[in-house]
Amino acid sequence: MSKRFRFFIVLATLIIAGFFLFPTYKWYVLVSQEKKQLSASTKDYIRDYVESKSKDYQKDLGELLKKPYTIANLKNIPLLLERIRNEEKPQYAFLKKIISERMSRLVQEYHKDMVIDENIEEDVISELNSILEGKLFYDPDSFKDVAMTKRTRNTANALHSPEEEPAKNKYIRINRTIIEEVFPEETEDILLPLEFSYLKKNIRQYYKSIKWKGKVHYTVTSLFKSFINDSEMLEVMEDHLRNDILALKDMRTGILEAGLDLLGGMKVTMEIDFTAGQKKVEGTEAKDKSQGEEKTAEESEAGDEPVTEAKEEEEEKERVRPISEEEKEMEMKKVLEILNNRIDQFGVTEPQIRSQGNNRIIVELPGLADPERIRRVILGKGRLNFHIINEEGTEALTNYIKQHPNDYLDENKQLKDTSFLSMDTVWREVVEKDKYGIDQRKGFAVIEKEPGLSGEFIETATVQYDTQTMRPIVTFNLDDKGTKDFGDLTTEHEGDMLAVVLDDKVKFSARISEPIKNGRVMVRGQGIGYQEASDLALILRTGSLRYPLEIIAQEAVGASLGEDAIRQGIYAMVLGIFLVIGFMLIYYRGGGLIADIALLLNFVLMAAALSVFNFTLTLPSIAGFILTVGMAVDANVIIFERIKEEYKIGKSRKAAIKAGFSKAFLTILDANITTGIAAIALAFFGKGAIQGFAVVLIFGIVCSMFTALFVARLLFDFVTEVFGATRLSLSWRITG
Repeated sequence: MSKRFRFFIVLATLIIAGFFLFPTYKWYVLVSQEKKQLSASTKDYIRDYVESKSKDYQKDLGELLKKPYTIANLKNIPLLLERIRNEEKPQYAFLKKIISERMSRLVQEYHKDMVIDENIEEDVISELNSILEGKLFYDPDSFKDVAMTKRTRNTANALHSPEEEPAKNKYIRINRTIIEEVFPEETEDILLPLEFSYLKKNIRQYYKSIKWKGKVHYTVTSLFKSFINDSEMLEVMEDHLRNDILALKDMRTGILEAGLDLLGGMKVTMEIDFTAGQKKVEGTEAKDKSQGEEKTAEESEAGDEPVTEAKEEEEEKERVRPISEEEKEMEMKKVLEILNNRIDQFGVTEPQIRSQGNNRIIVELPGLADPERIRRVILGKGRLNFHIINEEGTEALTNYIKQHPNDYLDENKQLKDTSFLSMDTVWREVVEKDKYGIDQRKGFAVIEKEPGLSGEFIETATVQYDTQTMRPIVTFNLDDKGTKDFGDLTTEHEGDMLAVVLDDKVKFSARISEPIKNGRVMVRGQGIGYQEASDLALILRTGSLRYPLEIIAQEAVGASLGEDAIRQGIYAMVLGIFLVIGFMLIYYRGGGLIADIALLLNFVLMAAALSVFNFTLTLPSIAGFILTVGMAVDANVIIFERIKEEYKIGKSRKAAIKAGFSKAFLTILDANITTGIAAIALAFFGKGAIQGFAVVLIFGIVCSMFTALFVARLLFDFVTEVFGATRLSLSWRITG
């Protein structure tokens, strides 16, 4: 492998590492604590925050338009005075009509050689502010030949003869708009604040639409003119703020986070509802059998006894067998296994999951946990079924809702009139995601009560991207029975509408164009995001919960170590690293400097790799980092000692370096393989802190071998060939 090729490999590795490490740097250095907390909020809260904050921003911009003119707002006072005096254009003529006598004398006395002093500037500014803060000076007849934008003219016309006297600030706003619009070369209104720089593109689009060839004015007035109405501006503000917060929410899936013991996290207490979903023990069979038996003579004489609803409920209760303590214990183990599988696939987050009693589970998640995602994944039932849509019933339901738009549901959110529904159909909400990723009802559908295919036949579930729309889709494969049943279903109902129902909500529907007999099904949802698709696939893979879980407490927990313990741990790590770096520099001199550069690069690569997997850093993980430092230096020590041996027997610098790296390779490889096997075993069988330590160790082994054998070798060759070094600097005794 040529040196140039090795150089490009190292350079590409650094670029990739920087790309993956930047989100971590941005999160901890550039993102404020307020935004971090906001990104961990529920989407409902984010929606309310965005709508409220955007209105506040728009109100603040509107308040800026009420400020009086200053020297900074006037770019060319002499030009303004000259044009008013000469009446070159209609806009200057109308201004001359409304200025005061004092201003009139100033205009008449003005000449090109006149010096504009502070007193004259103050007079001009005072006069403009009196016009600005007075009543609307716009008159349709006077302005009919004056070039103005459509929005400005429409607003001015609406305020010219109002039925009710509008607020003074409305006059100020339109007066300011007119002054800046008709005097673009003389005035420049309040500049757009930096926090609204993202709106500059809207101002540019506005000037482009009116074919403006002069300078673009990034002012507050220009901003308001750039939108047809205030609601359009508000929508753009909401889009920007929403995308900014949701981007931070997505960023958290690719950063190196701190664990419970360092920064705290979230504690969730859940309860299993064993009273729901209990299976009836031979209840249906006994009932069917009793119905088939002949009545006794006494029953025949007494006649048929009517069955009341109360009696049916009583019989129903009698057919339900209470769950035993042994069954509860077994179910608890199953739930813990499902939760472990689900939460572990969040990433290596080192969660703590434990049972409390026979019906409660406590989950502790490190960092700023997203409560919405926790609820969706932990409590996700994963009931995904396929139902045939009853199109006739759906049409009848739609017409019923149109006839009773505000009175079709009762207090229990059920339909008041179900006469148009048959016994074998039910109605369900049809939902789609809004801009915030929240399910919004877009209609209703009537579906067959019994699913055409149950989700229990799903074997595997993965997330892919649609090659045409580039939207995420959930693809899952059915087992043999599911494949046959789905093939029969799509064959029998070819041409009908099929609904994908997840947890009693219609997520997607499509017409069956042809039978599907390969057992591979794709689920697409309108507006479904990658995160939701991944969570759905996760729920389907790990299995559904037999008994429902209910979150009864959700609270933030503090760091278990405390600030002093964390500070001491960090000090110990930093001190250890500096001692190692110092030892290498003192003992191995120039070679030690190369080893230290490789060591620092090793840290960068490890942090980048762990960020990709959204790893959570805990105290045991830090111990893994420190151990990696020792292992990385150990590899360099072996290499350096081999190089010294080769150099002592008379080889040149270049030959000694080549032989040293070549002969040390197998030794380093053997040592790291044995350590790696132990680390893999710990990662595979361990949980929590043990697994975190093992994962850091595995990444450390890979990165340290790359930096010690690849990067260090490249640096040695660089010094030899670029700087022309002929002597070794690996020891106080070996320098030439």
